[in-house]
Amino acid sequence: MRKATFVIAGKDGTKAEVAVTVFPGSVGGLSANVNRWRGQIGLSPASEEEINTLAQPTKVGPDAGQRFILVSLDGKKSTDAAMIPKNGATWFFKLSGDAAIVQANNAAFNQFLATSQIP
Repeated sequence: MRKATFVIAGKDGTKAEVAVTVFPGSVGGLSANVNRWRGQIGLSPASEEEINTLAQPTKVGPDAGQRFILVSLDGKKSTDAAMIPKNGATWFFKLSGDAAIVQANNAAFNQFLATSQIP
């Protein structure tokens, strides 16, 4: 299920990770996945309506999906994640970790998404 992992080291021991994973089907659906990411950075679950409001259209190569940028209440942790359904599976591209590193690597993550190809 995990296709790739990249670790980004920052100053003062901070870090972030890019993970690319794929699972069959919808893996619990949109709300379950977004609320799992929210929980990982200390945010409470969001309603389906709120999640739909947070969703941003995105593409990985030519394939369309949804993207979510989440920041913890204290501003220390962040997750930038894209969900792309393709061929009966869901692909996840997720940059998460210390907020400063996630934000500093936004352009590089955008480029990674734009130039990646899902088989």
